[in-house]
Amino acid sequence: MIKTWQKWFVCIFATIFVSVFFVYDAMFIQGNKASTTPPINAETSNEEELIAPEITPIIPETPKEEEEEQEDTLTLPNYTNGYACMTDAFNRLKQEKYYTYSYSSSGTSLGVVQKIKGVKYYSGSNFGSEVFAYCDSSFGKCFYERITSPDMQTYNYIKTTNINSNYKYSLSGALNTTLTNEQLISLVGPYRTQIISLRPVKGIDKQAKFDKTSDKNYYICSFVFSVNNLPAAYLKDIKRESGASSVTHSYLQINFYVSKTTGQIAKIEHSESYEIDIGIKLNITYYQTATLTIYKQPFEIKF
Repeated sequence: MIKTWQKWFVCIFATIFVSVFFVYDAMFIQGNKASTTPPINAETSNEEELIAPEITPIIPETPKEEEEEQEDTLTLPNYTNGYACMTDAFNRLKQEKYYTYSYSSSGTSLGVVQKIKGVKYYSGSNFGSEVFAYCDSSFGKCFYERITSPDMQTYNYIKTTNINSNYKYSLSGALNTTLTNEQLISLVGPYRTQIISLRPVKGIDKQAKFDKTSDKNYYICSFVFSVNNLPAAYLKDIKRESGASSVTHSYLQINFYVSKTTGQIAKIEHSESYEIDIGIKLNITYYQTATLTIYKQPFEIKF
């Protein structure tokens, strides 16, 4: 009986990882203006050495003349609803080539909390990501995962469970694997390399709030998603990770913060609750925040 319950608890917290690779402890944005200087990432450790990674990119001081250039602002439409604001923001993001996406999340069930944080790096066709997961209960998961790619077609994948509560990890003995895009999706799902996986659809999802005035820096666009119309791939990931026969959402909301200066998405808050059936029915609550920083030039991705 004990072993059966342990299996159920492990399944519970496997589910928490599905949504973490969305766009979502909160990390604050480096600034809502486009930076001209690329981030400096954590250095690669020796195999036997435990390292403490820098999750948020370190931005060197911007020269004065570049600061003046950044003061150029975009004339934005007088938005009357969040759908129009988000359509423009998504289109602007498509035009960007160099950016980082930092996120942090927590998932809770039966009083146990699973924490995850990470960064995704996009520099032209070069991609890199790091994920750090830790739970102080044996019912959760602890791991470090790294994905790199020079072309977003072939990926180098490495993962280790040798990580402690301070997110220090060791790659000693970890296996590097080269995967195609299809193999990566088959292994970890489609959301590892994506930023914004769920986008509000007018007529299906409900606008909960479009706030133009309470924050001087951001438009706040809040949407409650139709739990009956979530993408099949999203639900499939939850089932695969948890071993659940069914997943039933009761709530899913995403708040987008759009810069009034650049028109770009600057921050995202994601919250959801759902029930899984793994022989018994269990409730999961999940929350994630993420920040997006855009750069004007390519940068080297190194770990």
